[in-house]
Amino acid sequence: MWRQTVLVACLGLAVFGCSSTDLDEPPPTAMPSNAAERERVLGACTEFAARLCSDSAACCDQAFGGYDAESCARTLHDDVCRPGADAVASGFAQYDETAVEACLAAHAAANAICTPTWEQNLAIRKSLWKACKVLRGTTPAGKGCTTDITCAEPEGERTAACVAGTCRVLEILPQGAPCPFQSGTVSICDSDLYCTATLDTPGSCQPVIVSGSACSGILADPACGFGSYCDSVDKTCKKTTNLGGPSCKQGLECVSFDCDRTTELCAPAPAIVSAEQCLGATF
Repeated sequence: MWRQTVLVACLGLAVFGCSSTDLDEPPPTAMPSNAAERERVLGACTEFAARLCSDSAACCDQAFGGYDAESCARTLHDDVCRPGADAVASGFAQYDETAVEACLAAHAAANAICTPTWEQNLAIRKSLWKACKVLRGTTPAGKGCTTDITCAEPEGERTAACVAGTCRVLEILPQGAPCPFQSGTVSICDSDLYCTATLDTPGSCQPVIVSGSACSGILADPACGFGSYCDSVDKTCKKTTNLGGPSCKQGLECVSFDCDRTTELCAPAPAIVSAEQCLGATF
């Protein structure tokens, strides 16, 4: 989870800012580039990346059986540090060094968990969103963007992302809050809540059916909430505990949200880190 949050099943949480892409097109009001500031931020981010990579080594070993410090540092340099420094130098973001230590501490805690359940996933998002505001974009929500990194960071346990060319605020929603259909880069309901939205109608965050209580028995019934599922046989809500392997009938039965309906096998639950970041692009 090194980039901003995206999908319900697999979130990317930014480490030093937000982006996995460069500034493809400068905004029309681009400010003159500041070479000295670019180098300052790039150097600071490189130090940050080295510390973050070191903290992730144990999780990389656990998830992928290996760790390559050079590959990790190179990935962060290319995906985060360089575009972040470019954004600051061009006036599209600001660098806040006071957030560095809190952000590293939040990532260390996340790496210690390594392969989170859904409830842990929510807690990690809140922690990282609150702490990791090292790069703050200057583009307000609702305005155009080409990369997450230029979007203005909201305060608290919220973050910003560039979605379909527009900066949007993402957050964990409380009970009663309006919520979109849970697919793609959207805000999501908090633990013990689910979104009543459908593809055709908006919804709100409402209490889930508690574990062990009766549910519809319909596959993918969301009423038990993420991190739980409605068992189609005995029609009760059950906690999702399958970290990978047999057996499943629906994605909600898997911590990874990925069930092969043919083999009835859950895909392995995703770790905080990716194979590319741990081992390099040619792992």
